Amino acid sequence: MIAQKSIVTPNYLEAFVKATKSQNPAPDPMSYLPPLAESQLDPDKVSFKANPKRAELFVGRIFIFLNTKQVCVWLDEVLKLSKIKTDWRGVI
Repeated sequence: MIAQKSIVTPNYLEAFVKATKSQNPAPDPMSYLPPLAESQLDPDKVSFKANPKRAELFVGRIFIFLNTKQVCVWLDEVLKLSKIKTDWRGVI
């Protein structure tokens, strides 16, 4: 979500692999959005499409890494994609 990508069905991955193997362009993620199953949600306000606001999903949150392995696994992905703060005490 913080990568600001559309949320797609598993069929997208299958189509993506197929397209890659045949050296075709990636499929359009918009064709693989899941249906909004919750009837009480307003489809005009809730969407599985890419949303730039998701980049700030974790703003104001502090992630505490308990060991170096957690830092290595999460650091590149989470910190590059979001504007979160981390607590390094006792790790480095």
